[in-house]
Amino acid sequence: MKLGMWFTLGALVFAVFGVALLAAPNWMSTTYGMNLNEAGIFVANLLGTFYIFAAVVSWGARNSPATEPAVRGLILASFLGDTLGFI
Repeated sequence: MKLGMWFTLGALVFAVFGVALLAAPNWMSTTYGMNLNEAGIFVANLLGTFYIFAAVVSWGARNSPATEPAVRGLILASFLGDTLGFI
């Protein structure tokens, strides 16, 4: 898979989950078997905001060459985040 496609796919996934966590945190939590109180809803909104941020960054990096230092940092961060999320 090409790097641009990887960033595009990541941006779409981040955007879907980010909007869902911002718009309907209770619905998202029940799909994972959890019930949220006010503090949980606040944290879900923060996570949704971060996902929207990550979507914008990934979308902006999709056409950048992999030789740029900033894109190399994004590749490393993406790899580490995906690895830790898999574990």
